[in-house]
Amino acid sequence: MNELVQTEFPERCRTVTPDLASVSSGVASPSESSQLPLGSTMTAKDLLMEPENGRTPKRGGRNGASVREDWIALEQVVVASPSMMEVFKLAGTLGRADKATVLITGETGTGKEVIARTIHLMSPRLDQPMVVVNCGAIPKELMEAELLGYAKGAFTGAATGGNKGKVELAHKGTLLLDEIAELPHGAQTVLLRILDGQPFYPVGSNREVRADVRVIAATNRDLEAAVSEGSFREDLFYRLNVAHMHLPPLRERADDILPLAKSFLNEFNQLYGKAFREFTQQGAARLLSYPWKGNVREMKNAIERVVVYEEDSKVRAEHLTFLEAGPAEMTNGASAFTLPREGVDIESVFRSLIVQALDRTEDNQSQAARLLGISLPTLRYRMAKYGLKTKREQGV
Repeated sequence: MNELVQTEFPERCRTVTPDLASVSSGVASPSESSQLPLGSTMTAKDLLMEPENGRTPKRGGRNGASVREDWIALEQVVVASPSMMEVFKLAGTLGRADKATVLITGETGTGKEVIARTIHLMSPRLDQPMVVVNCGAIPKELMEAELLGYAKGAFTGAATGGNKGKVELAHKGTLLLDEIAELPHGAQTVLLRILDGQPFYPVGSNREVRADVRVIAATNRDLEAAVSEGSFREDLFYRLNVAHMHLPPLRERADDILPLAKSFLNEFNQLYGKAFREFTQQGAARLLSYPWKGNVREMKNAIERVVVYEEDSKVRAEHLTFLEAGPAEMTNGASAFTLPREGVDIESVFRSLIVQALDRTEDNQSQAARLLGISLPTLRYRMAKYGLKTKREQGV
């Protein structure tokens, strides 16, 4: 039994086996990878470059340097879970539909900006600017000036020559409005006019401006609840929600945990001149059992911390003691179980939980997915992975 999880990461595809102790670093050959519909790992770039997605990297245009940087960044994003593979494929589809607004939802740290940049990169607008506005970081009284720009003397502290707004700067390109739920009411009205293609005027100016922008909004909050509470305009919600993408939390896509950890380990090895090569089985088990409430961002920070503090060739469980041991908390606040000293076969645990959930719900897969706190596609993927069938499928 191999006690180590290797970190070497091939460019295209590799085998990820269910047994934690036998995860290999070998590169799958083309014939092997074609036989691995479940459990393969790819970079986001390679996934987007598959023939059915119809995209090849574009290197020219006035925004060429930024385009190349974004492609390089996607080479570092690894994807193993079917749910995230579908997310990136959908990003490619929505990229080509560049007139449609997109609403991206998901917990903090799930990668909403990465997906927004992917949509822009896969669109006809990729050679034009992508402008990002964090709606939660700008004072409410300055938000309209930030979006629309302002003329000289429009308010105390205004720049001498005025300033173009983010909407005008994103002309012909993409405007990402992060933390859209924090947008104040006045700015919501302004945004609605922009989405309707109406002209606008910079603050303190009579200069009419028209802008052709593709708007992507992102939030970790429930916008429908915000509409019900009266803090978010209902008409703006419907206007933004033309296309909706939800990013599942890391705890719902365990297949991504080790590939992401290995990718970050390689990244920080290079940054800090370290020589970590692998995770021990116990170290990998600690990563798999941790709830990752901060999602991918929290994991990246955790791996960086290990690389900075430790001097070793292996990431061991004792290097990860700052992570609270044990599985993700259940919705009632109780821990699911205590990790035995000798460890567990995590895939057997997942399989057992799915069997119990299906039995409790009389094979209602939607209800079983809700009981487990995972998406329906993730449940169906794991049922196929473990060879599980409903009683009806078994003819019982």
